Amino acid sequence: MLTVTAFLATAALLFQMSYVFTAVGWAFAHGAFSSRDIALVAIPFAVVWAGWGIVQLRRPVHGNVWILALSVIVLLSAEFILPVTPLKARSRQAAIENTLVRNLTDELVLSGGGHPIGVRLTYAVRFPDSGVYSVGPSVAIPTRDYTGAIPSALHLGFRREPASRPVPERTGEPGERYYLTGVDYQFTVDLAPSFFRIDAPRDEPCLSFQPNQNYSEDEWLAVVTQGLRSPYQVEMLVDGESGTQRRVAQQYVTTGEYDVSEFYESLLADGVTRCSASP
Repeated sequence: MLTVTAFLATAALLFQMSYVFTAVGWAFAHGAFSSRDIALVAIPFAVVWAGWGIVQLRRPVHGNVWILALSVIVLLSAEFILPVTPLKARSRQAAIENTLVRNLTDELVLSGGGHPIGVRLTYAVRFPDSGVYSVGPSVAIPTRDYTGAIPSALHLGFRREPASRPVPERTGEPGERYYLTGVDYQFTVDLAPSFFRIDAPRDEPCLSFQPNQNYSEDEWLAVVTQGLRSPYQVEMLVDGESGTQRRVAQQYVTTGEYDVSEFYESLLADGVTRCSASP
């Protein structure tokens, strides 16, 4: 019976660590595997089987109760210590499903020279539980038909990191933000055409054209400059910590109509040039 209990505890640990095994496997494949990862996985199993060995050796009264109690303690401790477990993932996913995104508005973004170069979205978010979240728009696409076979040329695919008020706490991990439950966060995010970039060497706006074997730069520019004025459709995405799946919280169609060719001409008027890494 002792051995059966130990094996049951091992099976429960294997299930409890399923997400951890995935993360450790990813770390190993990408060369980021560490001794801490080994300890995180090995210690709970070692404690259970060390306890089994001691009970087998000393044969105390109610030995099976001892090994059962030890297994419960290990499982509860692992649930508290492990960064993600099936139970935590389920709770986090429920929080993502219940995150409210509302009060969306859109307006033009103007450059320092006063020219329209993109679209600014504002929206309010309330989180059901405190935790790490990411809330922002997908690539925005025009709702009206266009000419040409390069749809990405008209997408608003560049965005800056969404800013919120009040400012969320930082977790210490790059890009992670910790939000509190019951607080109405007001977000602002700027969208720009997919050819808009920030040139890293110069830290300035630049134009990035990426022709390939399917189309030339002239064909790409013909789509960009066709003068299509259209509302844009965007999905508001909510994501969370590891073990969760991204959710579309809301689909939004802008109240304003926007023209990528106007943004392109504005950037040229502001003296924006090609990115240094552009072909």
